[in-house]
Amino acid sequence: MNRQILRNIAVTVSAALFIVVAVYAIDLWLWSILEARGPFYAPKISIQDALFVEGIATIILGFLLLLGRGGINALSAAAARIAAATKAIFGEAPSVSEIYKRDAWKPKGFPHLALIMIIAGIILILLYILL
Repeated sequence: MNRQILRNIAVTVSAALFIVVAVYAIDLWLWSILEARGPFYAPKISIQDALFVEGIATIILGFLLLLGRGGINALSAAAARIAAATKAIFGEAPSVSEIYKRDAWKPKGFPHLALIMIIAGIILILLYILL
């Protein structure tokens, strides 16, 4: 197997494990503070249940990052106004419909970050099952 592939896999898994350890450490810290303040502030769920919810949220965030961003925004509207003004003054310019058609959807996902978040979510759910 290629060393570059193994290095990329190791970096991805280690980043996901770092996120999992950070989430668990924050949970332990937060739950200990809330429980020390008394029964009024005590959380209604356990740390293990919080791991499940955070795991599901992390997986959903990973899929959203995989989907990406794009579409018509304020910059597209500004470009369409400039194109309309240019066409009115000079007579030749891309039409407004061409501007919006070009900007309709430009998916720009974050596949590496999405994969890290999905792996971290799966590990968090596995921790919920094991603990």
